[in-house]
Amino acid sequence: MEPTLGQFSRESLDALQESARNLSEIASRYVEMSNSALRGTPADLRLIQELNDELEAGVVDLNIRIHAHSGTLALALDVIPADEEHFDDFVELEDVDVEVQGRVSVFSRWDVVVSDTEALLVAGRAAHRRDNSEDCEEDAALAVPDAFSALWRILGDDGRLWYSIPGIEPIRGVKFGVVPDDEDLWDQEVNMTEGMLPPPGRVLRTECW
Repeated sequence: MEPTLGQFSRESLDALQESARNLSEIASRYVEMSNSALRGTPADLRLIQELNDELEAGVVDLNIRIHAHSGTLALALDVIPADEEHFDDFVELEDVDVEVQGRVSVFSRWDVVVSDTEALLVAGRAAHRRDNSEDCEEDAALAVPDAFSALWRILGDDGRLWYSIPGIEPIRGVKFGVVPDDEDLWDQEVNMTEGMLPPPGRVLRTECW
């Protein structure tokens, strides 16, 4: 296998080392939190979930950095349900009680810029309240604090859509959001295969079905 441009470079190694340090720092904070006097309060649970998300994103980021440096993926990450609500929908192929007439994997990637943060926040918080009718505006603001959270919330149903399409049985799905390192990403031409790979950058959040 011939290395692609940028592999085994000083830059890719530096990025890999920085990702490893970041993951180590997150893991240390997780251990410190676990040793503290948690009582299971809403604030405690919110902190735990935030660190869970950070830890997951850090692991995914390290995998991406390893791939960017060496062209290999070190971690065969298990795909797990995003939440208990859809646990029963997550099945292995051998558990699907249907006649398998074909197999398809569908990929898409959208690179976007935020042009109106306030409008995006309003839309994201409205989407949150549609699914959480008991929440007030203040609750929605806490749940959707920034532009990425708003976009993620608006797109929250796209994975579930696959379960409503007649004639198919979803086996698994994965998505994640990344802030790319390269600000000129959108000016670069990529081939179809590279275009489906996540660009090197800071992983904000992942979700699996």
